[in-house]
Amino acid sequence: KLWNYELLDEGNGVCFTCISHDGEGGYPGQVHLEVTYILTNENEIIIDYRASTNKSTILNIANNAYFNLNGE
Repeated sequence: KLWNYELLDEGNGVCFTCISHDGEGGYPGQVHLEVTYILTNENEIIIDYRASTNKSTILNIANNAYFNLNGE
């Protein structure tokens, strides 16, 4: 599934959004997902997850990003 994205006004991050429609994947409720990545001046990465739904449903948000810190 492709996510929409928007660069943050401060220029230090990006916000991704996605909507999972009611019944998608067999799960009830429309879910609005938002993940924001921010790079701080201290070279930290802040990851903020947000989700809202209009019905009780199962939701498991996980980070599956991998970073090469070796510089290669």
